[in-house]
Amino acid sequence: MKRLTIIAITAVVALLAHVRAAELSAPLALSAPTRTNDVTGQPAVTFRVSNASKVIYYYYFQIEVPSGGGWVPADVQSADAASAHPIQPRQTFPITVALPKGSDRWRIRLRHHPQKLPRNHDTYVYSEEIVER
Repeated sequence: MKRLTIIAITAVVALLAHVRAAELSAPLALSAPTRTNDVTGQPAVTFRVSNASKVIYYYYFQIEVPSGGGWVPADVQSADAASAHPIQPRQTFPITVALPKGSDRWRIRLRHHPQKLPRNHDTYVYSEEIVER
């Protein structure tokens, strides 16, 4: 009976650790893009970032364009792209970005980490590739 109890407790602890790891591995998500215009009337795209976790996260975003078989930061970024943006648990927040000049293919890279962990715990989420026609 004692051994069965230890096995059951071990299984519960392993399950809780797995659930916590899953929450930390993909807590933020990006929606599909929506075409819009920015405040100056220029074409732009809006994404929604959602925090499905129970903790505050900080996120940073960057537009990337393809280059030589990989992805690199676009030459021009949104003014607030490098700033840390807090997002509350269970909150959704819009990100509106101008279309990158000189590239007909691009994506958004969203870097994020929980509030109580340093930036070296960052993880990444990428939007789908956007192809301008």
